[in-house]
Amino acid sequence: MPPTARLAASLLALVLVPAQAAPAVVPGHPVRVEVAGRDRDVVRLVDAATGALIATDRLGGEPVRGSVASPDNAAIAVRYGAAGEGDAVAVYAIGWRVDPASRAWVGKVDQVLAYQPRDGYLGVSLLPVPAGSVVRVQSGRHVPLWNKVFLLDRRRGAWLEWPRALAPDDATEGVPGTVGDADSGVAYAARVRPLAPAD
Repeated sequence: MPPTARLAASLLALVLVPAQAAPAVVPGHPVRVEVAGRDRDVVRLVDAATGALIATDRLGGEPVRGSVASPDNAAIAVRYGAAGEGDAVAVYAIGWRVDPASRAWVGKVDQVLAYQPRDGYLGVSLLPVPAGSVVRVQSGRHVPLWNKVFLLDRRRGAWLEWPRALAPDDATEGVPGTVGDADSGVAYAARVRPLAPAD
C-alpha cells in the first residue's frame, strides 16, 4: 500500500470519527515567516494579508533554515539548527477567529510543538485533516530515514504522536500518545512549549 494511502487508513478512525464533534477549522490568511535577530534565531509570523504580527518566538540561538505552511494556514513548520536543512523543527499551531470589533480575521498561536532529532537531516510536510493538522517528519543521514507522525487534535487541544519508524508506510503503526510539556532531553522526544520571548 502506498505511504499516503497507509497514512490515511491509519488516521481514519482517529480523524473522521472525532471530526463530528471537532470545531470547524476555517482556512486562515496566508502567513509570512520573517527571520530576525543577530543569530537569525527569531521567528516572526506575520499575516500576509493584513501585515499584522501573529507571534514572535526565539529558537535559542539556532538559525532558521526554512519553513513550510499547511495548505489551510493552520500550522507553520520552521526548520532550524546547525545542519544545512535544519535538524530540529518548531511547529506553530495557529487558531483563526473573527475579531468582534473590526470583523477581521485574526490569527493567534495556540501551541508550539518542538521536535529535535539532531541527526543531521530533516524534512517536514503538513496536511490538513478534519480533526486538525498532520505533521510528518523524516530525519537521519542515511536511508532508510526515521519517520515520525504528529497530529494536532484541535478537538482535544493537544498534540498526539506515533512511535518513530524506519519506513514511511509504517510510520503510524501503534497507538499514538499525547505529547507532554516536559523537556526530557531524550533523543527523538517531542514536547509542547509556550512561545519564547524574543528580547
